[in-house]
Amino acid sequence: MTSPLDSVANAGLTAQLKLERFRKTGRTWRRRVDPDQAIQIVNLQGSMYATRSEGRAALNVAIYFPAVAEVLGLGALTNRPTEADAQLRCRASTLAPDGRDTWIEFAPEDLKSIAGAGSTFLQLYRNFGAPWLDRLSTLRAARDEFARTGAFWQAAAASIACHDPSAARSLLLDALDHASSTTRPHLENWAVRYNLLESWPGQD
Repeated sequence: MTSPLDSVANAGLTAQLKLERFRKTGRTWRRRVDPDQAIQIVNLQGSMYATRSEGRAALNVAIYFPAVAEVLGLGALTNRPTEADAQLRCRASTLAPDGRDTWIEFAPEDLKSIAGAGSTFLQLYRNFGAPWLDRLSTLRAARDEFARTGAFWQAAAASIACHDPSAARSLLLDALDHASSTTRPHLENWAVRYNLLESWPGQD
C-alpha cells in the first residue's frame, strides 16, 4: 500500500526526476554528473511530528563528491550516498528569497491536499533545488562554497581533488587557524599525508 508521503512524491517529483535521469530508492533520488562524477541527491523527508490527520514534509537537496570523500578519508566510499553522506546539503526552501526552513503540510487522506503538496515540492525543486545542484556540482564550485561557509578542511580536500595544491595549502592554514585543540592534530597528520606543509605555522 502506498503511503501518503509516497503519494506526495508521486504527485510531483517522481515523474520530473525520472525525466532528468535520477534513480529512485524510497524517497531519495540520485544521479551522477560530469565532469567530476558528483552524485546529486534529492530527498523528500517526512517529519517526526506528522500525525494520521496531518502530514508534514520537507525537500532536501545535496551533493556527494566521491573524490572529496576519498581525500578526506572519512567513512567508506559509496555509490548510493544518503543525503546525510553528502558534503554539500541544504533544505530547498532555504534557497528561496525569504530563506525560511519550511515544512509543507498536507492532509494524508485528502487527494487534493496531496496533489497540492506534490505540486509545491515540484516547484521548490524546479525553482531552487535544481539550480543549486547545477551550480555547485563541480569540484571547483564546491571548493568555493566550502570556503565561503567556513568549511576550510573540506575546501582544502576539494582543492587536492582538482589538483590545486597551492589553494589546498592556503585553505588548510585557514582550517588550522579555526581548528579546536581536539581536531588540530588530526588536520596536521592529514597535511603530512598530502605534503601540504613543510612546517607547522609558527615553526621554522
